[in-house]
Amino acid sequence: MNATNTTANVNINTPNLDPQRARNIEVGAKWDLLDGRVAATGALFKSVNKNDLARQDPGNPDSIFQFGEREVKGVELGLVGQVTDKWQITAGLTRQDTEVKEGSIPAAGGPSTQTGSAINFSPKLSVTTWTTYKILPTVTVGGGARHISTSSRTISNVAVTSGVYQVPSFTVVDLYAAWQVTNSLGVQLNAYNVTDEDYIGMVNNSGQRYTAGVPLSYLATVNFKF
Repeated sequence: MNATNTTANVNINTPNLDPQRARNIEVGAKWDLLDGRVAATGALFKSVNKNDLARQDPGNPDSIFQFGEREVKGVELGLVGQVTDKWQITAGLTRQDTEVKEGSIPAAGGPSTQTGSAINFSPKLSVTTWTTYKILPTVTVGGGARHISTSSRTISNVAVTSGVYQVPSFTVVDLYAAWQVTNSLGVQLNAYNVTDEDYIGMVNNSGQRYTAGVPLSYLATVNFKF
C-alpha cells in the first residue's frame, strides 16, 4: 500500500499549513514578607498566538484554513508561606483579558463573527485560596475557596441559542480537619462544596453535554505509617 500526503486544506494534519506561532512576554517580582516566612509574587503577562486553525464553512468539515490572531494579557498574584508556626496559607489570583484580534470570516462573506470577541473557556477572574491552622499539636483544621468568573463556550459575536452557551461563575468552599492520633496513625476528614453550590464543572465543545461540579460531599481517610 502506498501512502502520500495531501496538499488540500482538509484537516489539521495537512503538511502545507503553516505552524502556529506564539509570542509570550512576562515580567514579575517576588517579595519576602514576615522575615522570609511568606513569599508574595506578582507578574504581568501577554501572549499572542497567530495562525490559528478554523473551519471557513461550519457545514463543511473539510474547510480548514488559518486565520488571524488571539491575544491574552493580564496579571497574576500569589501568596504562600507560614504566617506563624501554626498558620499556613496559599493564595493565587489571575485576572486576564482575552480577545480575538482577527477572527474567521463566514464562507458567504460579510463581517467576521469572531473579531473582537473573547476567547472561549477563558474566565476573566480566577481565585484560589487555602489555609490551615494547628489548633492543637496533633489537630489541624483548614479550608479554602475557589472562584471562577463567567466564561463563554464559543468565540462569537452572534448570540448562541443552542446547548450550553456560557459557563456561569461559581464559588466553591472546601473544609479540612486532621488528627494525628499517634506517630503512625492519623485520621482526616475533607468536606467538599460545603455550600452545595450548583455549578458546571466541564462542558464539551458543542455545548450539548456538560459535567456537573462536585456537590456537597465528604471524604474520611485513615493514614497509617509503618
